[in-house]
Order: sequence, then C-alpha cells, then structure tokens
Amino acid sequence: MYTYENKENLYFILKNGEQLKTPGGQDVKTKIESIAKRLVQDLLKYGEDPSRPDSVVSMHYSSLDFGLRMSKEEAIADIQRSLLAPFDWTSSCPSANPNEWMRWKSFFGDWEERREQIKAWLQTLSMMKRSAVACVGNSFETLNIPYIIGSTLDKEGLHEDFDNYLKEINDLIEHYYDFPSGSDFQILKTFAFYYNAANKPVG
Repeated sequence: MYTYENKENLYFILKNGEQLKTPGGQDVKTKIESIAKRLVQDLLKYGEDPSRPDSVVSMHYSSLDFGLRMSKEEAIADIQRSLLAPFDWTSSCPSANPNEWMRWKSFFGDWEERREQIKAWLQTLSMMKRSAVACVGNSFETLNIPYIIGSTLDKEGLHEDFDNYLKEINDLIEHYYDFPSGSDFQILKTFAFYYNAANKPVG
C-alpha cells in the first residue's frame, strides 16, 4: 500500500507506512503535491520498477538518484553526449510522399537547426525537467521528441487539447517505428504531465 504525507512542505511517499526509498537509497519525496499523487497512482499500477518510461516513477527516481548528485553542467554534458548526435533518426522522413514529408518536417524540423535549438533549451531546464528529458530521450533514442513536447508546454501549458497534440506525434512515430519500451502514447502523456508539473510554483 502506497500513500503520501506532508511534512514541512515536503510530500513523502510511504510504503505500508514506512518511508519509500529509491534504488540509490534516497527518500522518495517531492515539493509538488500533484507529483506525489501521481507517484502513488503509478506505484500502485506499475510497481517500483524505475526502468518503465510510462511511469512517473522512472522520471522522479532519476531526478532523486542522479539529478541531485550532478551539477547542471555535468547533467547537460551527459545528456548531449548520449543523445545529441550529429545525425538523428528524426532528421530523415522515411516516406517519399511529399505530404508525409511536409508533415514530418513540421514536427521534427531541420536537424542542424534543431540541434542548436535543443542545446539552448537544455540550458533553461530545471533538474526535474532534465531528468524527464533524459528518460524519454533514451526511450525514443532522440532528444527531438521531448524537445518538441517540452517547448510547446513552455508556451501553451497542459491544456485540454494537449492529448490530441500528443496523439498526432504518437501516430507519426508509430506509423514508421516500433519502439520496444511499451505504450508510446502513455510515455508521451507521462512526460507531459511531469514536465508541466515541474513548472508549478511550490511553497
């Protein structure tokens, strides 16, 4: 049984009344109540597996076990080294159909230009957002997907039509690629939730 409790403006996640720990030994906690609620929901649904990108557990455990131990510069360098390659699979539309090519480019852009945009964007992210970006980037083997979702959230927030936007991205991906990481759409939704929740003021 998973629950959470508030102590001095922090929400601690409990398992059978005892403090839950990450695999790295950190207390599972957050300053944001919506994340505490979602952690409990996903723990009940998916368990404590930190390798599931469709669970908010993976993003939050990553922020606690790795994000807190790395400087901003170290974290960004690690993300770029792992995922910001000179060539990215999103840079080339797999269809010869002109309409599909235009649709693809409208989302994924020109890679040389997009790569520089992603570098600048990474510099603006909080530790929690960087952790979520790394998790989703590893799942889809690109930073372009978390970039287009995250930068759109920065402008628009998580509005009621955002699921339709995510479905359009998901449909485009699934039409050409089969990723082994589980439900692609649920991964996108989980990322959008966590990234947006990290925007909320606390205290």
